[in-house]
Amino acid sequence: MNAARIFSSGVVLLPSAFLGSADAHHSFRMHYDPDSSIELQGVVAEVDLRSPHSFFFVDAPGEGGVMQRWEVEAASIVHLRRLGIHPDTFQPGDSITVDAWPNLVPNNPLIWGQAFTAADGTRYGGPPTADRADPGTQSTAGIERMAGRWLAPPPVTHPESPLPLTDAGWDAWRNYDPQLSPANTCEPISIPDLLYAPYLSSIEFRESEVFFHHEAYDITRTVPLNGESRQAEPTGVLGTVSGRVEGDTLIVESSGYPPSAWGLGIAVHPNGSGADVPSSEQKRVVERYSIGEDDTRLVVEVSHEDPVYMLEPYSARIEYSRVSEDTPWYDYVCEVESAERFSRDP
Repeated sequence: MNAARIFSSGVVLLPSAFLGSADAHHSFRMHYDPDSSIELQGVVAEVDLRSPHSFFFVDAPGEGGVMQRWEVEAASIVHLRRLGIHPDTFQPGDSITVDAWPNLVPNNPLIWGQAFTAADGTRYGGPPTADRADPGTQSTAGIERMAGRWLAPPPVTHPESPLPLTDAGWDAWRNYDPQLSPANTCEPISIPDLLYAPYLSSIEFRESEVFFHHEAYDITRTVPLNGESRQAEPTGVLGTVSGRVEGDTLIVESSGYPPSAWGLGIAVHPNGSGADVPSSEQKRVVERYSIGEDDTRLVVEVSHEDPVYMLEPYSARIEYSRVSEDTPWYDYVCEVESAERFSRDP
């Protein structure tokens, strides 16, 4: 590990490439510096595992040897569990090393934790993973080859939103205020952004319906395949859907979404890339699902439009990896107290 600078507080600056990708709902650049990194060595005071964000409180020696308490913001309990961190993994009094992004405000002891190392050297960190399913394990044919559990890749953002935005869309993107983001109130992310969330999703076929279960926000969408169009889930936040099969492709069309301040893109997913992008009641989405040759890849081509905020439709491609059916599925319960904490002024 090549330290660029060591502080007496037990904090070490590290190359930014040392850290993995983050998962959350707001723009980290409003609070943290992802182009730098620190290593915090201290003692655990408290661990609070929640969704959408968890928090570690670590005491480390500061100037003159006086202990200072650091607040370490981290990923959801789902991702931490998938990395091997359980509620009893770190206990008060345990030694811990945290690799993190520093706060933009100098000397602010609020940082974003990317990886955690226990006293015995066990390291927990990096993008969430799961056991990949072996090729040829599926016994079904045709469209039902899509049935099973899938893991989305870590989302990759851009310098700015790639969407062909109208003036109203760009105004919203440029004037993004994380304190007004729907993330603070636990509003579920919408389609298409739900498709980018690096959590598990499952697909199940029953007679003339297909069921999509998303680990993120614990959302289940029911899509009729008999030509009907109906509400995707009980609250109506994901609009009305209809589905059909064309050859080996499953096509899902949806509309009737309620307006949302992050309906077209959230800050840390590709469509938002740094800021939330709102949607209107005119948003429409088309999802096209097809299976890879060896059954281990699910290709999702998604196109969406909204004439209020977009000049023209925008299309993207996402490749999911099939995971084994016994991959643990963790409960995602969004807690407002956890969600609203990242809206604080940096």
